[in-house]
Amino acid sequence: MPTSSLNRLLVTALSVSSLVLPLIGVATAGAQIGSPLTRVATGASLSDIQSAVVTFREDLGGGTVAGANGSFGGKRREINWDGVPDQLSAPNDMPDDFFNTRSPRGVVFSTPGVAFQVSAKAATQVSQRFGNLSAIYTKIFGAFSEERLFTPIGSTVTDVKFFVPGTQIPAVVSGFGAVFTDVDNSESTTIRYYDSAGTLITTLKVPATPGNASMSFAGLTLPGTAKVARVRITSGRAILTASGGSDSAQASRDKVAMDDFVYGEPVALS
Repeated sequence: MPTSSLNRLLVTALSVSSLVLPLIGVATAGAQIGSPLTRVATGASLSDIQSAVVTFREDLGGGTVAGANGSFGGKRREINWDGVPDQLSAPNDMPDDFFNTRSPRGVVFSTPGVAFQVSAKAATQVSQRFGNLSAIYTKIFGAFSEERLFTPIGSTVTDVKFFVPGTQIPAVVSGFGAVFTDVDNSESTTIRYYDSAGTLITTLKVPATPGNASMSFAGLTLPGTAKVARVRITSGRAILTASGGSDSAQASRDKVAMDDFVYGEPVALS
């Protein structure tokens, strides 16, 4: 079979939105959760993951018309990063509570690293897709929803805690999913889901498609219940630095950036 045909076959197989991956680290009986529903996909372009993202949105509910602060019908929230103002985008850092204060969507970020950064828009004259860090990133990263991407600085770990939007009241959600770009290794990128007691519910591996600007999506929903109080995202094996590296080094170290976050409406812990 020609290489191009084989690649198309692999992409098609991996892009099925209902594909359910094995989950590791499933919580003990004390967590009392519903049966997890996963949606994962990967491929060479954004069209290869589009159906999985759409289906995940339908799993959470809320329709197709966005309200204020990324709210969809009181059922889910979305972040596509493009609303972050230029002065809080690359080469500047984004405050970790931006999406619970300035644009209240009920999430606060933290990282073992030093900061978070959202990539620049073309109109700012700053290189897109973290080209401000290294020109190689403009080649290896793609965007699902133009133009901005998101990354921690100084670490590959992003913790996402949920709050009732605009408050400090701890909250839980019924599911969380994220878009990733340039996941080259199926072991490098994961989403870990925790309940309000800090118990691991499950770990979802993000599927990979080797090659520049590839796209991946992974999301998990707990039908009929809101139990997820925090997620920990590990995006790749190596941090984004000014050194960048060669194409071959990218594949071995697997540097990854993130795009859209989609999650259930945060509701107060009862």
